[in-house]
Amino acid sequence: MAFDNWDVDAMIAAFTEDGSVHHARGDVHGWDELRNFYDAYRPLTLGVRRQAMNHVVDGLSNGCIRVTSYNLLIRVSTTVEDNRQKNEMLIMSEVFPALYVHAITVDTFRKDPGHGWRIARRTADRNIVNSQLHAN
Repeated sequence: MAFDNWDVDAMIAAFTEDGSVHHARGDVHGWDELRNFYDAYRPLTLGVRRQAMNHVVDGLSNGCIRVTSYNLLIRVSTTVEDNRQKNEMLIMSEVFPALYVHAITVDTFRKDPGHGWRIARRTADRNIVNSQLHAN
């Protein structure tokens, strides 16, 4: 839920200290680079909800766990409307919700002593973006 609520501290804590993200917007390694990456990515998430689905979990021979899933980003409002709609119970729209991005996400989790399972590597692959909904 840290990613859905955009709690950057919790997002970073979900990764190992040497964790990495491999994404169309760049490759980053370690907590400092992860924080900078997510801070820069934040504006693109306004008005967007994330749906991760069809998780396939594989145990790896090195003791890690790999989780492969589809990641759907659903645009539910414009970036301007995002803050205004947070407390609404029902919103009627002729445009939204609409599929914004479809990607395949591969997370490799490693047991981090004293902290449990954390993401050691995240790859967002085969990103398809609906350019008509893209907020620059």
